[in-house]
Amino acid sequence: MEESADKTKPVPPGIPLPLVLFGGVMMSLVGGMLAATLLGYFPMPISGVKAPLWVLWATAMVFLCAGLAMLVSRIATVISGWLALVSVLCFVFIFNWIAFGPGERSFTVRSSLSSVSVSKTESGPASETGGRIVFGIFAGAMDALIGYGLIVSLRNRVRRRDSGD
Repeated sequence: MEESADKTKPVPPGIPLPLVLFGGVMMSLVGGMLAATLLGYFPMPISGVKAPLWVLWATAMVFLCAGLAMLVSRIATVISGWLALVSVLCFVFIFNWIAFGPGERSFTVRSSLSSVSVSKTESGPASETGGRIVFGIFAGAMDALIGYGLIVSLRNRVRRRDSGD
């Protein structure tokens, strides 16, 4: 009887369904609106954006796929997993482009100082090299995690094949 309870466990566990649905709808709307803008359905100028078009599409897919993954997470876990994977891969592609892609980047640094009576926030330009290093560290770590996940997945697949499951 416990086995059937495990098979019907909600994904993600512990998060109420209305919250999952709300988050899924909002994320899907953001991704869908950006995709619609890129397709020309919303008259918004994207000519001022200094990123390649594929980066904008990847951004749309991050939100759209994440939202759709949330919406189908309780009824189609395999589809939800693939949508989540596409979302994460697009996210990592963007970070890799920021860190290692060609072209100039501009970054902003913010510092805050607060005490009991005073709170002050300053912001200003940061160095391109420093910004690329920060994004590169994150991108490299995510690349390593994705590579590790692929290796583990392939090993498990070979083991299952060899054991006859």
